[in-house]
Amino acid sequence: MRLIETLVLRRPQLILLLLLLFGASVVGASQARRPTNAHPSQGDSAFARWVEFKSKEGKFTILFPDAPKVRTPDDDEPIGGLLMYYATYQSSIKYSAIYIEYPENLEAPVVAKDVLDRARDAGIAASAEAQERPRILSETDINFEGHPARLLRIAMSGGRSTWCKFIVVKNRFYFLEVVLPKPHGKTSGDEATKIARFFLDSFRLTPETA
Repeated sequence: MRLIETLVLRRPQLILLLLLLFGASVVGASQARRPTNAHPSQGDSAFARWVEFKSKEGKFTILFPDAPKVRTPDDDEPIGGLLMYYATYQSSIKYSAIYIEYPENLEAPVVAKDVLDRARDAGIAASAEAQERPRILSETDINFEGHPARLLRIAMSGGRSTWCKFIVVKNRFYFLEVVLPKPHGKTSGDEATKIARFFLDSFRLTPETA
């Protein structure tokens, strides 16, 4: 019960950090919007050319179409004492891999569900605040290597969409996101779906974390 009480006390910091996290993602995607909706670049769909990004601090690996931009906890002032680390790559598609580190273990079922619910709600709130008119298309609780996780697809204004995967691993909250442009025809939409799935499915925990 003490763990749940501690998390309750930290919820304002959690919500603020998640709102900033999602807000930065939404604004970044909006600023990168092009006059016409572009197809995914050739590099995005050429999966054999993707490069592995390894986070020693975050204790995970993931594939990006090219080397991502990285920010570590040393680059930003911690919010509420919580550390955040993220890597992003932008083409016509935006890719993000982020984690937030807590002093507590979040994997207790009640706590994990609360964290996942609040991550979803913070994302929707930030997107709505940015006038993206978010609408959840699907939401599925999943098991990721024995850890609680959730997969969401969210429709946004302008025909764009977001794929998100939240994962709770011990004291870490991982957030993976792909922001897709409006598709042009079935082929483009199918290709974008494959790209989103490939990115999200390429995430792996390093042995010391699992």
